Amino acid sequence: MRRSFLWRDCRPLEGLQENDRSGLGFSAPEVLEARIAGFFGEPDVIVLGRESASMVRRRFEGAIARALACANREAVAVVTHGTAMSAFVAAHNPVDPMALWRSLTLPGAVRLDRTTFRLLGEPLGYQAPAPTP
Repeated sequence: MRRSFLWRDCRPLEGLQENDRSGLGFSAPEVLEARIAGFFGEPDVIVLGRESASMVRRRFEGAIARALACANREAVAVVTHGTAMSAFVAAHNPVDPMALWRSLTLPGAVRLDRTTFRLLGEPLGYQAPAPTP
């Protein structure tokens, strides 16, 4: 049975944004990936932008707590960015945050238990349609 959802209260929520990368500018993909590996590898050290992975995770957890408190037991959908989501999910699951980040597609999604934040299955990925001839 499919559920239908009514998007009654869709709004920005402070704290769900990506880690603050102010002033970093553009990086080649391999340089960015190395920086993100450092971000996850040293979670208490600021190595990418202006926040450590631990800082991002705490900020994100606070935002999730506020979203759940406002939801009155209804489903909550959060739209965010890959490194912030990976830091949060890895804090509550036995997954490598870098591997999770690499597995995410654009768009991608994870489903979590609203109480424990445990993953409910594998990340959901977007499959690009095959090019038409």
